Amino acid sequence: MSTSTNRRSAEHLELIFEIYSLIPTIRKITARELHLALSDKGITRSKRTIQRGLDCLLAYFDVEQDATSKPYGYRRTANSKLALGPREHMVFLWAEAYLKTLLPRSYHLMVDSAFAPFSTLSTKRKLIDIRPPVTTYSNETSSMVFETLCTAVFYQREVRLSLINLPKSLYVNPLGFIVEQDHFYLAYQYRDSFHVVLINKVLSAYLTTFAYHYPNNFSLNNIPLSKKELTP
Repeated sequence: MSTSTNRRSAEHLELIFEIYSLIPTIRKITARELHLALSDKGITRSKRTIQRGLDCLLAYFDVEQDATSKPYGYRRTANSKLALGPREHMVFLWAEAYLKTLLPRSYHLMVDSAFAPFSTLSTKRKLIDIRPPVTTYSNETSSMVFETLCTAVFYQREVRLSLINLPKSLYVNPLGFIVEQDHFYLAYQYRDSFHVVLINKVLSAYLTTFAYHYPNNFSLNNIPLSKKELTP
């Protein structure tokens, strides 16, 4: 098999898993919505190519199609539930509630979907109440910005960031996220230095096709948040 064929096969698999990551559990999504979501991530493919990817997912993954009306909707099946005891169940409820205090409200459905396999209660009783401190800080981050940054951190992809109070865009390597006192930061590498910025200070994030190597001997613990204003 030639190198070009291997590359095409790898790109095809990456696209399939990218599509799969966008398919929710508790609601349906159409091929058109997937096409727009991929485009917003900087992944440009034809609708026909996306449909072929969906057909593959229907055949081999836990994805189902609602063909009762057009446009068809797709979602992941949520049939498998883990057997949890009261202690484990409360831990997952705690984690779910805390995540919702950190993430944009538009992502609360995503959190519900992620924790759906761990939900065993048939009642909607609220058992955990997280009360963050009163602050002027807002966690209302653009859901598309957050989605792009998650993808970039997970796949080690360079992004182009536009930040508040910074006249030019930066091409940076996003390294991870930091939470301190209910503030949510992005840690990134710009040239040879490391920085952090509040997530809600990111105006836009564009995913490039360039991968980066995670820096050797680097740890998120080594970035002092006292230097959070140190942006180029």
